Amino acid sequence: MVHGHGGQRNEGLRFSKSLHQAGYNLLLLSLRRNHGGYATMGGLEQKDVDAALQFLKAKGENKIGIFGFSMGSATSIIAMANHKEIKAGLFSSGYASAMDVLIESAKRDFGIPYYPLIPVVKLVLDYRSGIDMNSVRPIDSIANIQPRPIAIFHCKMDDYVDYHHAEDLYAKAKEPKSLWAPECNRHERIWNFDPKEAEKRTVVFFTEYLK
Repeated sequence: MVHGHGGQRNEGLRFSKSLHQAGYNLLLLSLRRNHGGYATMGGLEQKDVDAALQFLKAKGENKIGIFGFSMGSATSIIAMANHKEIKAGLFSSGYASAMDVLIESAKRDFGIPYYPLIPVVKLVLDYRSGIDMNSVRPIDSIANIQPRPIAIFHCKMDDYVDYHHAEDLYAKAKEPKSLWAPECNRHERIWNFDPKEAEKRTVVFFTEYLK
């Protein structure tokens, strides 16, 4: 379970009880942002997921699924495309491109146009992270997950990561895939909107595909 930009590993606790009762062992990651590092929108967080996979495989686990939230969802998409040992992936409230969601939020929330500020922000992010933020594009990775199954959860009126990101990711993904988009209007509040349905869909997905 991979948390988001402003979250901690307890973000996955909302779904943990139902998954645990369904018989799953759970590993809730704590990403580098919470240990003195910088968040990189899914770029360097790949290394945190790599370390988690190494840990699980050292424990003898060979039926591994991944469940990501927001930035953790973007991270999980790229990680699953790169790691065939991940058998099923559920991606909640993720984005198709890190820079796109930053540009959209800057314009929506602060009225900031692309020029001249956003290129400066990108330079700072690139320098601080040591990577090109334009490279953090889950939409370029999601098709490579096939034939392993994925599911996407996203509030249809998400107030931070616009719903079009879910539509774009779903369109690029290959079967088997599913998309659940209830009429909630807060970012990463899909569980809060309908806990029973969110937990049911999560358990059904992993029960069907993580055997």
